[in-house]
Amino acid sequence: MISEYDAFGPWVYEIDEDHPLPRLFVPYIHPDPDRTIMVKVPRQIDRQDANPDMDLYDYVMAVSKDYLTIYGRTEGSQVVRVISVKYEDVVAVTIKNVLLSSEVTIMLISGETIVVPFNRISFDVMQKVILAIRTNAAKHPVEFPDPVDKITVDDLHDTTFVNLYNEFAAQSDKARIGIHQNYILMPPVYIPATVCFYSTEELEVVEKPVDYDPSTNKYGYKITYVALRNLTGIEVIESKKYDRLYKVVFKLRGGKQDFSINVSTVDTVAFFKEVFSAEHTK
Repeated sequence: MISEYDAFGPWVYEIDEDHPLPRLFVPYIHPDPDRTIMVKVPRQIDRQDANPDMDLYDYVMAVSKDYLTIYGRTEGSQVVRVISVKYEDVVAVTIKNVLLSSEVTIMLISGETIVVPFNRISFDVMQKVILAIRTNAAKHPVEFPDPVDKITVDDLHDTTFVNLYNEFAAQSDKARIGIHQNYILMPPVYIPATVCFYSTEELEVVEKPVDYDPSTNKYGYKITYVALRNLTGIEVIESKKYDRLYKVVFKLRGGKQDFSINVSTVDTVAFFKEVFSAEHTK
């Protein structure tokens, strides 16, 4: 067993014999036969600023059969916040990666959001948690029509998009590419390159880069995952200031959450209206 201090660094660890629960969280976490994975997420501090007397982990995330539990350290106290979330109450999940800085955001039907920052070096470990949330949230297939003009993986011309599509296709039934929009700069508006993948259960929207700052965000991207049963319709808002600029707002189950992307072609707008209109998302 490796001590909490000796193991501390930017890494997210799965809880096991070598990497036990952080001492702060031990009184709050009890055995659960339905638990499939549990991870601990370190504080966002440098190793040189840590010492053996500190509580060095901000979060423990525990995935069980019917729910996700997030235990969070409270700054300046020994109190741990405990949030248990049923998968049916998760309406969307986003992942944002910018260089080594990452965060996962869980959007709930209540309107609440839970944000867990982590170092991208541990992305593979966090993906296990994220995939479990996605899989449990997307249990009700919905059939959507194929796009009129089919886009293939060869049309993507971007390694990040290609890799993400191949990963999505390996996890999904009847994976399709809905749109592919190159990035567009219309000062002062910047529209990131955007792709949309969808299957019979889930929509994935990828934006790259996430902000217009080539010096820092060249390799950053944002992914939004939505179980199709949580998508209740879309709204298209045409810009009054810029020609050929539209905001597509995705309405989510419960009416307290939504997310949006900017697009710049009528073909893209037409695709979203045809495939993700309210009549198809009932």
